Amino acid sequence: MRVVITILALLALLYNPAAAQMDSTKILGSTVRLKPFAGRRVPLEEGELIATSRDSLWLLLPGRLVSVPRRAVLRVRVNRKKMGAGMAWAWAGIGALVTGAALTAACSTVTEDCGGVFIGTGLLWGLVGAAAAPSIAGARWENIDAWRDLPPHTRFPQGLPPGVDYQRLTGRSRLPSR
Repeated sequence: MRVVITILALLALLYNPAAAQMDSTKILGSTVRLKPFAGRRVPLEEGELIATSRDSLWLLLPGRLVSVPRRAVLRVRVNRKKMGAGMAWAWAGIGALVTGAALTAACSTVTEDCGGVFIGTGLLWGLVGAAAAPSIAGARWENIDAWRDLPPHTRFPQGLPPGVDYQRLTGRSRLPSR
């Protein structure tokens, strides 16, 4: 039993869910959500932020690049690419495995009836994950109030470069297709 617990603890320590989310092969702009002013039309409320200028911002949507006038946008929310609810659950699971294994191993040095320690620890970590996941998911999006604060979140912070074939720009495959 101790060998199994030790192996589970080592596997939990080796698994890094944050590294699984990283994609170092593409440099992309942040995903943004736009909230239009009442009565204004915005082509799509979510897309990859490509560039900004004094009077507009450019979003990459599936298959096309769209210019959105600044006067039509009330609020811009930027996906900070931080840990989301799924990652909170993953870390709660890792915590449950490691803590449960350590407490069960420690308990087994004193008594032989330690089966409930691992289950109880898992349930407590499940409660922690359930409490943390909603707040972490909400913290993933940041409101950007000043237009001048948007360029660091764009693919082209200096603005749209001349000579780029905008039809060949590719983005995230998981952007909405509506």
